[in-house]
Amino acid sequence: MLKTNHRRALTWLMLMALAGLPIFYFSYVKRGTQLDDALIYLRYVRNCLDGHGLVYNTGEKFNGLTSPLFTCLVLLMAWILKDLQATVIIVSTACFWIFAVVMARICWRGNVLYQMLMVVVIGLTPPFIYETYGMESTLLIMLSALLLWAYQARRLFWCSVCAGLLCITRAEGGLLPLVVLFDYWLQNRRLPHSAYFIAPIALVGASYGFNYCYYGHVLPDSITAKLGQGKSGLWGSGWLFLNSCGYLKGRAFHADSLYMIVCFGCALLGLWQFRRSMLTRVAVPYVLAYVAGCAAAGVPNYHWYYTPVFAFGSVYAALGVLGLLQRRHGRISPWPGVPVAAVLGAYLVCMGCLYSNQPARPREAYRQIGMWIKQNTAPAASIAMVEIGTIGWYSDRHIIDILGLVTPLNAEFIAEKKFCEWLSHYSPDYILLHEPLWSHEQSARDPRIVKGYRPDAGFRFRGYTLLKKIQSL
Repeated sequence: MLKTNHRRALTWLMLMALAGLPIFYFSYVKRGTQLDDALIYLRYVRNCLDGHGLVYNTGEKFNGLTSPLFTCLVLLMAWILKDLQATVIIVSTACFWIFAVVMARICWRGNVLYQMLMVVVIGLTPPFIYETYGMESTLLIMLSALLLWAYQARRLFWCSVCAGLLCITRAEGGLLPLVVLFDYWLQNRRLPHSAYFIAPIALVGASYGFNYCYYGHVLPDSITAKLGQGKSGLWGSGWLFLNSCGYLKGRAFHADSLYMIVCFGCALLGLWQFRRSMLTRVAVPYVLAYVAGCAAAGVPNYHWYYTPVFAFGSVYAALGVLGLLQRRHGRISPWPGVPVAAVLGAYLVCMGCLYSNQPARPREAYRQIGMWIKQNTAPAASIAMVEIGTIGWYSDRHIIDILGLVTPLNAEFIAEKKFCEWLSHYSPDYILLHEPLWSHEQSARDPRIVKGYRPDAGFRFRGYTLLKKIQSL
């Protein structure tokens, strides 16, 4: 017989799973999601499972893995499930659901109905998180939620563990632990006991130690590559991370202005209603510092980098709606709180369902190009390109990344704006280019390419050119 506490916990878990049905369903709808960068992770994992080591190109140790923890998690789950695509979707789904459940518990302790409603709204407001599946973004927000829960519950040991895991999830993952540590000092006028720093130091030390022993560098090379890309000017100039309103409106809100306004309005309402909560005291400074840090570092505006902003935005949107229903003086808040909450909640859920219910597929042109390369080139052939994920995954060829994410030296050349320098170190058998040329492909005009390569006559994909080497560079 289960004890009473265990029965309550099991019942609560089942209710949260029921509330998570929209997340599970729309994750299934998005099961075909294959972000270009996500397939870089999967190629590392596939090579490792095939016995070639944790590498992108066989025989070339270069650390293009931004998230050590996410890599380990996917590697373990893929070894169990034997299906890499299913693995990343299941991991992303589980992390997103846990994030929603933990945030609901933080905000509505003891009120299961409100917790269930909040999980539903978070899962659909807006449906941006599904667009990040396959990356470490959902793991990052899940661990952020667990850290906040542990901090609220004053479980400092688990705070320290979550802090360490965040630090090895992504480089900027250590920002939230720093904000929590500062808040702890403000509230207590002292720092936690030094013993609580052992876990994060050990986790980070183990990760960096592995990097150094295996790859020869402490930090993942992908971090310096992304910073180098930002310095190159190829993605734009100025405060690049803040210059993404139109881009994000289209991806997160499907260019629906009314939907975007309602989401932001509900989030601001929730922020105002819960302005004195621990969540606001910590999460808001964290999000602001995160955005400011990314902008100051010149990080390229890849959409999954905005996940913490949208994740906590969805939390406050849910709080904005449910806050209108919270009990005051022992009763449900009077008119107009209830009908306004009903209208806003129904609108957010309906629009979330509408925009989430659109299946995601791989970039079909890249997938077809990758398959063509695999069928029409020698197994030992090398191909240079600027977008390596999908084509690299389907072609299974040696890839030279012109932008340096998985190829040594190239990130440094990009950061220094030496866009043709990579040709002095690499001589690929093929070079894939866009028509017209992207700004990232400036090296295509270099005399070494003009004289040494000719278009492959058998390659017929509109909008792309495959150059084949005809002489040594």
